[in-house]
Amino acid sequence: MVDRFGTPANWALLARMDELSAAHSATVTQVALAWLAAQPGIIAPIASATTVDQLEELLGAARVTLTDDELARLSARWAPRPTRSSTPSSPSTLDPMQRA
Repeated sequence: MVDRFGTPANWALLARMDELSAAHSATVTQVALAWLAAQPGIIAPIASATTVDQLEELLGAARVTLTDDELARLSARWAPRPTRSSTPSSPSTLDPMQRA
């Protein structure tokens, strides 16, 4: 089985999120959700929790504010996977008008 998620680009993105989580006194999950929520066309990232602790961690993402530079550095490390659809898979390139 090919590990399509354990790519060098994804490991680099995770390392950057780990650095930012320390800088913001947040978890990697919170940084990831804050990054996703800051993308154009994203109203709210979808996340789920099965425990109160998980829910509290997810809600903590609302307290994480990433700078424009931090957002750009994360987006630069994002390597979208090709899809079979014609819709771009990169969060930074999603256009709400194209998703109709």
